[in-house]
Amino acid sequence: MKPDLLYYFTHIFLRDEVLNNWSQFAHNTLKEGDHIQKSLKGAFEAIKEKGKDKFTRNNIELTENDFYSKIIPLMEGKSIILINLPNPEMVGDGLYTAIVVGEKPRYFVLEMGKKLEDGKIEFYLCEWAEKSHYNLGVLSSASKQELIEKIKSL
Repeated sequence: MKPDLLYYFTHIFLRDEVLNNWSQFAHNTLKEGDHIQKSLKGAFEAIKEKGKDKFTRNNIELTENDFYSKIIPLMEGKSIILINLPNPEMVGDGLYTAIVVGEKPRYFVLEMGKKLEDGKIEFYLCEWAEKSHYNLGVLSSASKQELIEKIKSL
């Protein structure tokens, strides 16, 4: 079975760039202006082009807001890079990626899920640490503010 392009980009490619190549990722992306967005869009399009036959949903067209990012200062010299992802369509798709910048980066994804009992959509905060995926629970809304507050509380 082929992997999904958006899942691969968010949960494997970008995760590995952040957690395994932080110095290089930070050097290449953490610059003034819209450099993060341009860099991520370029990487997404390159993976999409090279992997035409390797992925499902390989026809995703990016919008103006996809991969838009904002750096939000936190306390103690830390910050969050909050990245808008393409609109989630399937369980496991992310709505946002949040990278906590500090001594060691942390990588979070707000993922779309469905309740088993009624199939209603809900969003789960998940963290990747090393190659392990941790579900940290359901957020009551899919708002950026709730996501940021939840990450601050960890």
